[in-house]
Amino acid sequence: MLSQMFGRFFGGRPTIIHAPPPPISAAPGDVVINTTKTPFTPKGYKVHFHESQGVLVMRPEDLTQMVRERAHTAFYDQLRKPPMSASILDFLLEHPELIPTDPTIRGFYFRDTLYIEKGYKGGLSYPYYVRSLFRDERGKWKADIVWGDPDWGPMGY
Repeated sequence: MLSQMFGRFFGGRPTIIHAPPPPISAAPGDVVINTTKTPFTPKGYKVHFHESQGVLVMRPEDLTQMVRERAHTAFYDQLRKPPMSASILDFLLEHPELIPTDPTIRGFYFRDTLYIEKGYKGGLSYPYYVRSLFRDERGKWKADIVWGDPDWGPMGY
């Protein structure tokens, strides 16, 4: 019935509205990150906004370079960099060997996924949180969720 309805609208013949995605071809050794799926959600939060970057297929060294280029050495340095999805953070936590080892890198904010506290009823002017990856005092990488800067909102890129 739906195809008949769309068929009438599009000139009398059934039309495919959503074509299936093309098959993903990855060379041996390539990393595949599916940013279309919902990333890990910390307890007490829910995903408010998630910008999918599609399915990323690249060599491991290219992923490390991309992450290195989007890292920050100062807090607001991150705002000048293209945002990354929290799905990339999930992948990096599963493959820590791909996290850049440059000691000048302080960390990363994954601004393409915004979280909001469960049960949020309003009142705050900017209630959004982002996940981050930072070095702790021992130099180990640690994932956390932090309050997002208002400039990081879906309209603030």
